[in-house]
Order: sequence, then structure tokens, then C-alpha cells
Amino acid sequence: IERERPDVVVPLMTRMDASLIAHAAAHGVRLIHQFGAGLEGVDVEAANAAGVPVANIPAAGAGTGNAVATAEHAVYLLLGLLRQAVAIEGKVGERRLGGPVGNTLQGKTVLLVGFGAIGHALTPILRAFGARVTAFRHAHDRAWARQDEALVDAHGSFHPEPGGIGGSERLIEMAAEAEVMIVCCPLTDETRGLVDSKVLSALVGPPREGGGWLVNVARGAVVDRAA
Repeated sequence: IERERPDVVVPLMTRMDASLIAHAAAHGVRLIHQFGAGLEGVDVEAANAAGVPVANIPAAGAGTGNAVATAEHAVYLLLGLLRQAVAIEGKVGERRLGGPVGNTLQGKTVLLVGFGAIGHALTPILRAFGARVTAFRHAHDRAWARQDEALVDAHGSFHPEPGGIGGSERLIEMAAEAEVMIVCCPLTDETRGLVDSKVLSALVGPPREGGGWLVNVARGAVVDRAA
């Protein structure tokens, strides 16, 4: 920063803490622009105090491409898991072809944990592969709109359905009916550790053989890694 004296800083896998922000502001930085939606790595309060605006690329909104890029990346990761891409690479290195065979996405039930812009972008892609799509909305205060209900085969949320169940109990129920889970919700106090041991046990439990598959394109803390 001292040498280049940029007007804009785009942090890539770099934490912008208070000391770094103060240093940047002192050397003429006029904008911190996060390359993505999450701002957990930027001390926004310190930036405000230093008079340096902070911007991001929201997942929602026309023309950002963020949600679509994340959705495509999620499918890429899922296909790699299903087809055991790492194991295949090892076999090719050993000059042994024909295995492992892997699994297809077609016919699988995919549970989306989060149904915002990324969930909406994922749904038609997954359907094109012949998957059944279900979705759990994390927000307490957002009931399912009818147009969103029509996009998925089953839905749930923290907000209890009329005559049904909600909250983590509903998420566990939906996980038990899926082979695949894609986590794509924001990290909040409510969603921290949302995918816990009970949810994961339901996902990998009987009657499925070989367990389930989990892809997380949300913040890491949404999934309880210790579980």
C-alpha cells in the first residue's frame, strides 16, 4: 500500500483488520471493495471510523453474476463428490482405468439449506440433471411465497407450516428424506452451527447405503465441523 498507493483495495483471502484499514486510509485508500458477498473479513466499523467506504458484490441483484457463479461452483463440487474425482485422479496416476464408478445426480433428492438468490439459481440446474429439489428457508420472519413453493418439491423453514413443524425439527426431517445437502444460506446467529450432528446423522442415516453428500458454499460456521 505504501509503495503503490492505490485508491481501491480488493482483499482476496486477506483479513482487513483495524490496523490495516488505518494504515490504508493514511496512504490514500478511498474504497475497500470485497470480491464477493461476505464481509466477515473486513472490519466495517473500523473502516467507517477511518472514513473509508466498504462495498461488496451481493449475491442478489441483476448483473452481479455472484449467485449464478456460486450455484455452478456448488454443482461442480457435488459432481466431484458423486463421481469421486479425487479417487479417479489417483487411479489414472496408477494407470488403472474403470473405477471408481461413482454415483449419478439423476434421481437424487437434493436439499437446499437456504433459498435466496443462490438457491433460486441452483434449482433449475439441479432439475436439468434429473434431481428432486427440496429447500429449507432459514429466516424466521419469511414465510414461503407461493411462487417459491412451486419451484421445489418440498419446503420447510424455521417458521412452522400450518398444521406442520418448523425449526430444526423440520430440517432434520427433510435431511432424512435427502441424499444430498447443499448449504447456501447466510451466516447469522440463527444459522451458526445449524447443520449439526442431528442433521448430519439424518442425512447419512438408513435406508441409504454409503451415506449422504454435503456441499457447503455458505460460510463455514453454518456447518458444525466437529459433528
